[in-house]
Amino acid sequence: MANKARGEIAIKLGEETITLVLDIRSLAEIEEEFPGRSFIEVLADALSGISAGRVSAKLLIGIMRGCLRAQGHDPELTYQATALELGKVIAPLMMATGMFEATDRPPEPDAASPSTSGA
Repeated sequence: MANKARGEIAIKLGEETITLVLDIRSLAEIEEEFPGRSFIEVLADALSGISAGRVSAKLLIGIMRGCLRAQGHDPELTYQATALELGKVIAPLMMATGMFEATDRPPEPDAASPSTSGA
């Protein structure tokens, strides 16, 4: 069972439920997936892309593979998830670390605001 106080997230991949956490091992493994880039660059790009709805599949796969490998799981399990499932896990996983703040979201339409149509 995932311990949310530690930043753990549970994900079901195939028939297996796995607990992931972005700890120092995971961050190092993410850097291994993206040579020449720091984990903060990779995670910031992923979070930005997720919030904008245009994240790279390569980013999602690399982050998940790094997290799985760091926690002792087969990184090939990544391919049992859809891109949408990966995005729904990776964003909360990143937010749970406390390294990132909630991203700006488009404002909700305000039903109380006056109409701009003719008077």
